[in-house]
Amino acid sequence: MFPAPVLSPSPHHPITPSPHLPISPSPHLPISPHSLLPTPYSLIS
Repeated sequence: MFPAPVLSPSPHHPITPSPHLPISPSPHLPISPHSLLPTPYSLIS
């Protein structure tokens, strides 16, 4: 809803590469709940 860029490093951004974001496809996110589930994110990491 906000005029923010797609690559905005905002902690509330859905696609932000933030290390503390639960839905972040970050390879260094071993504690991510998605890593335990058969999601596209688990395939990336």
